Order: sequence, then structure tokens, then C-alpha cells
Amino acid sequence: MLLHFVSDQLVSGRGFDISYAANIQGCGGNLTGTHGNVYLTGYPTDPYPANTICVWHITVPDNRRVKIHFRNINVRYDITNNACYTDYVAAYEGITETGAWLRAYCGRGSVSDVSADSNQMTLVWRAGDSSDADRAGFTGWWIEWES
Repeated sequence: MLLHFVSDQLVSGRGFDISYAANIQGCGGNLTGTHGNVYLTGYPTDPYPANTICVWHITVPDNRRVKIHFRNINVRYDITNNACYTDYVAAYEGITETGAWLRAYCGRGSVSDVSADSNQMTLVWRAGDSSDADRAGFTGWWIEWES
């Protein structure tokens, strides 16, 4: 589990709320609730594995909309052409990969939040066939989801 807590002198309180879901068989799964985090196995220290496809289905309570925020992204990309190779994370409207495509990302740095028009969103992670040397230094991503 990765825990990232930031505090400053402007707000004082009695602590924080934490929740998580574990999937001991690998990546992907069903995520429910009002908020949570998703990150790749090994993040943020190890390069992500090649030849991987993971699918997460996020469902928040009815009458709410799913929104994801990338806390960090560090995914292999073509710097020269400013394009993804075969590694990316994509968001789709609804609970299947056949829903409307919302956005896909690779690269490093800040990216825009993604919002669904409903209470369900599907995240798909794909890492293509690349060598360990090609993926060296690329550790994946960390996403927060909320409603």
C-alpha cells in the first residue's frame, strides 16, 4: 500500500479517512465507493512490466459522477513525436471497454482530470512488448478517483 499524506498549518483536524481495495491476483478489478486510489504494482520505485493489460471498473453511488485525477504519470512515450508508444492508460464511459472513449494518457508530468457523465468509468492500462532497458525509469501512474 502506498500512503501519501500532505499537511500544512492552514487546516487542523482529527486525522484522515483511508480506504483501499486489494487484488492479490494482479492488476485490475472492481472498485466501488465514493473515492479511492489506483496505482500500478511496483509504483513508484520499479519499472512497470511489459505485455500487461489491466482493467478497472469504477462505480460510485447513483446520482454521482466519476472523476479521476492523475497524482502522477510516468509512462514510456515518444518524446520526438510527442506520442504514446504502446503503453498508455485510457478511460472509458461506463462499466465496459466498449463505452465512449474519454481520454488516454502516456508521458510524464501533469495531465488533465477526466470526468464521466455517469457513476461508472472503466480504466484500461496497456503496456506493450518492450525491453527492460526501454522501460527503465518509467514507473507507471497513480490515480485518485472520486465522485
